[in-house]
Amino acid sequence: MPLANRNKPRRTTQLVSLSANLTLVPVSLYLAFGAQYGEVLPLPVLETAWILFPVVIVYGCMLISAFELHLENHTAFGTRIFFKAGMVACLLTLITMALSHIMMLPSPRSIPLLFGTIYFLIAMLTRVFLKSPLAKLVDRSRHKAPVAIYGAGAAGTRLAAELQRSNLKQPVFFVDDNPNLNGLVILGLPIHNPDRLKILVRKHKVQQILVAIPSASKGRLNYLINELSALPAEARYVSPNADAGCGKDAIKNDSFVTLSTCLAKESATSKHLEYLETT
Repeated sequence: MPLANRNKPRRTTQLVSLSANLTLVPVSLYLAFGAQYGEVLPLPVLETAWILFPVVIVYGCMLISAFELHLENHTAFGTRIFFKAGMVACLLTLITMALSHIMMLPSPRSIPLLFGTIYFLIAMLTRVFLKSPLAKLVDRSRHKAPVAIYGAGAAGTRLAAELQRSNLKQPVFFVDDNPNLNGLVILGLPIHNPDRLKILVRKHKVQQILVAIPSASKGRLNYLINELSALPAEARYVSPNADAGCGKDAIKNDSFVTLSTCLAKESATSKHLEYLETT
């Protein structure tokens, strides 16, 4: 995949995050005027202080970009997030105070303080309320096809990790017939019993089921072919061997082999081994 295409999801995420953070600047300033005067539409005051809005938006964009607040994970909370949002809020407060003084605006001195406080509080709260919408938007912009991984062992775990780093497929859950694994979570993905596979495929709109069981026998592959062929998702086999369509190259080229192809290869290999043993 070209580098430019790989960077599109990242640029989309950054643009959405920057727009969301920047929108809070004029909204917070407007709410500060409304809170100060106790009015939903303090129009007489805004008519004399309207110049603050475009100027503060420009400075807000500069500050948000300088502190890289829009580059932070939109669901993250911690000391670094509080520090960055707090610094942006404090500097916006000081800039608004200076602008009000320089322009001799007839607005109370408490407006800049209210402005900075409201911006900080909303900036923190939006990380909670925008968590789900932003995540959906990012996933949609990536155009990653949802897939399920059959097998939660070492091979399945490696496959999930590679897929999560790629821009092609999005693993949504594991399936494993080991009852001791059911209900566990690996790499943020839940492990389900194969009995629920039909329901889960429809629920998550899974396009492919990637079978990550390198040690599967011929009988096991036959069983999986019969079980998975009835599902509305294509079943593919993942092997650690390059010739079977595996690993990073297989993920990059989307060259996972079908179960029937894998079974044919295993049958051919078995016949070859039988021939060698008899010669």
